[in-house]
Amino acid sequence: MSGVIIVDDFYKNPSEARLLGLNCEYLPSGAGVDGEVCIESKKSYFSESFVSKLESLIDHKISFDPAKYAFGVFAKAELKDRSRSRVHIDPTDWVGIIYLNDEINQRGGTTIYKHIETGFEKLPTDTECINMGIPNQNFFKQEVLRRDSKKMECWSPIMTIEKKFNRLLLIRANELFHKASGYFGESAETARLTQLFFFNEKK
Repeated sequence: MSGVIIVDDFYKNPSEARLLGLNCEYLPSGAGVDGEVCIESKKSYFSESFVSKLESLIDHKISFDPAKYAFGVFAKAELKDRSRSRVHIDPTDWVGIIYLNDEINQRGGTTIYKHIETGFEKLPTDTECINMGIPNQNFFKQEVLRRDSKKMECWSPIMTIEKKFNRLLLIRANELFHKASGYFGESAETARLTQLFFFNEKK
């Protein structure tokens, strides 16, 4: 699917990354870029070689600002956080997700959706909105998407990328409607564990 890149066996030593994600210091619940559905590590963890790998995968130089949007943070989400999950787009061109749960906890992943009422499979242009009787793209984002983001009856799944240990998933985050699936765990030690990277293509 256009706008989706999957790389298995991404880290050479994924168990070390998982251990770091389990034991690093986290922000309080509700803080961080995506704090409404997960808790995030206080620090970002990445290297220049990692950035080069991302640029190679999308065939473009990238820019990122960890102080504004998470880049290299670990994120934990428990079963209780499932009710706050929603279909959404992100403010950056891309999001990278590395799944770091062990082989026992491989439920869920990330699902990409189509908006049933309009038939849109990605963020529409102004022209596409007007053709559907919607004033413009911003109106769709602020009114239609916000209204329907938690109403799963308004969405039809297009593709689910299953969670797999040490899998990197890259999504065109500012275009494709997506949502995490498969929340589980009742503690920080058993929660859904990922590493997140929000970034843009350098202009």
